[in-house]
Amino acid sequence: LRKAYNIQREFLNNVTHEVRTPLTAVQGYVQMLLEGTMGPISAEQNAILRKVLASSDHLLSIVSGVLEIARTRSGTIQLQPKVCDPYLILDKAVGSIAPQATKKGLYINIDRLNRKYAGIYDEQKLLTILTNLITNAVKFTEKGGIDIKMSCNRYGIEVIISDTGFGIEPEKLNVIFDEFVQLDYPKKHKPTGFGVGLAIVATMVEMVKGELTVSSVVNAGTAFTLHAPKLE
Repeated sequence: LRKAYNIQREFLNNVTHEVRTPLTAVQGYVQMLLEGTMGPISAEQNAILRKVLASSDHLLSIVSGVLEIARTRSGTIQLQPKVCDPYLILDKAVGSIAPQATKKGLYINIDRLNRKYAGIYDEQKLLTILTNLITNAVKFTEKGGIDIKMSCNRYGIEVIISDTGFGIEPEKLNVIFDEFVQLDYPKKHKPTGFGVGLAIVATMVEMVKGELTVSSVVNAGTAFTLHAPKLE
């Protein structure tokens, strides 16, 4: 089993590298065409090229997610502790997702429950965790919005991200952090993504020595609670 797991990990790592490199080149050439580097293009060509760019962006995010899992599983990603402000990390995460929420007509409320406590954390990993959790909340919420509560103290942080979305059935709560798992979407179309977002979150939480719990009620919403201690 250990040998099979190592082969799988190496396969994912190699494939994602081989796919991501040419995909990045495709994006570069499309961008050059859109900028008129090779000459003028028509409005119809511009529209098609923008669809190609959007689709390649989506594919690149999937490949990057798979690569991220492979790297974390292989132990090649290490902790990078530094002094930082958790509230600023949260603001950065929300800022990157806010346009998607606005497009869907959703609100994002942030409640900072106490004063700022700078501490030693892995800023990038916390940002990845929060961004993925908020992205997931926006993806599976059609009306209402997302409430985020963060508190900091001398020991670490607690963040609660709750939404008014579709919710998760109780028997499926134990598989949502598995790789390549996507829950049923209560609409005709399938949600975007590849089912790696929460798998990345689970891996990152483990790396920062944190704890993540989830509670959910179908047709009422879901809440993720993250505890992340300060690092040495």
